[in-house]
Order: sequence, then C-alpha cells, then structure tokens
Amino acid sequence: MNYCGNCGIKLSTQNKFCGSCGVKLKELENIAAELKRTKSEERPEKLSVDSEKEVQERELIKKHAKTPVLEKESIQSIETQSTVKKAAINVGSIIAYFLLVNIQLGLFVYVNFSFTGSPGGPITALGIVSFWTSYKLVKTLRSKL
Repeated sequence: MNYCGNCGIKLSTQNKFCGSCGVKLKELENIAAELKRTKSEERPEKLSVDSEKEVQERELIKKHAKTPVLEKESIQSIETQSTVKKAAINVGSIIAYFLLVNIQLGLFVYVNFSFTGSPGGPITALGIVSFWTSYKLVKTLRSKL
C-alpha cells in the first residue's frame, strides 16, 4: 500500500494518480528520486527544522507538484473531514432509505385504497418491492457522492 506524497491518502499500487488531490504519482516518484540524488550528493552536518536544504526540497516539490504541499496538520484535518463526511453520508443514506420506503409504501396503500376501498389488499402487498427499490436508489445516490 502506497501513500500520496502530496495529500497523504492511502493508494493501491496500481494507481497512476491520486484520486483525492489529482497529483500524478509518477511525477512524485521523479521528485523523490531527484531529492534522494541531491541528498546523497551533499549530506548536511546538522539537520534543523528550517534548514536551507529542507527549504530547497519544499521549493522543488512545490515547483513540480500541481497542488501545494500539505503539512502534517493539514493532512490530519483532511482525514478528520473525510471521516465526518463519511459519517454524514451514512446517516443521510439511512434517513433517505426510510423516507423512500415510506413514500413508496404510502403510494401502494393509496392506490389500493382508491381501487378497492380498503387499505390492505393485493396492490398493497406489492409494496414489498419498495424495500428493494429504495435500497437501489440510495445505493445510486451514494455512488454519486
């Protein structure tokens, strides 16, 4: 399992670009190879947080990447937003499912009542289909998000 060097999202080994930020992974590999080569050519005696070498590396990455380089705090906030978004989608899907089931069952009962004069009957029994159709509609909506 690989990680995007730009946004930190987990990627499979077959990916050619990051699905989250759109950066081409081949470009990042080339940048990493160039950084390794420059590191092997000159070894700094003392590493500090804002050493000239690190500033040059960041500038090199920014120059080659289409999106800005994200810091660790940004990556953590993106992961948190992603988790919150997933939870919101799950809760919304459950609510949408129950609403769709009730609307469809209500329609079946209404049609049955219109034809037979009673809320129960053969048309209402066909309302069982509403569970499946609601599932399919919610599944389609989730795939679009």
